[in-house]
Amino acid sequence: QYLTWADPVLRKKTCLDRSKSLVAIWIGINDINDLYLLNLTSRQMYHDHIKTLLEESVQSLYDRGYHNYLFVGLPPLDRNPGNQKKQAQYEAGIGAGPLPNATMIGWWYDELRTQTAAWTAAHADAKTIIFDAYDFLNDVFDNPAPYGITNTTDFCDARRQWPQIVEDPA
Repeated sequence: QYLTWADPVLRKKTCLDRSKSLVAIWIGINDINDLYLLNLTSRQMYHDHIKTLLEESVQSLYDRGYHNYLFVGLPPLDRNPGNQKKQAQYEAGIGAGPLPNATMIGWWYDELRTQTAAWTAAHADAKTIIFDAYDFLNDVFDNPAPYGITNTTDFCDARRQWPQIVEDPA
């Protein structure tokens, strides 16, 4: 999508030097949810999925001259409000535990690190870094007060406004 829509516009309006630009990629939230919804929860599926991401999406960016990448890892999806409720029910002997769980997220990170290192080694002029959103946001969950957060266990009231945004995006 970026190469189709954004890159042509930026190249016309700016002096974009692709080789010096930083491409930030935050991918995985929908992917890990889709994989578990399709019951594709083996570690091998994560390996295959991330390898495909690098071979198809990142490689096409690289081929166009982008050589610097920031990969933002998964947030603590196991601690979202819906999964916290599932965990409490599971501990009470009701239903299954949360999905995706911490193990699945760990597999994703392991594969992201391994595959990114291999891809980078094969592209000598590429630079990659992974930002660990999981650890950072877990710290926010564990210490919410400095961030002005008072609710880490339930959805906030503002989410009730979302249908309004869909109906009236202005």
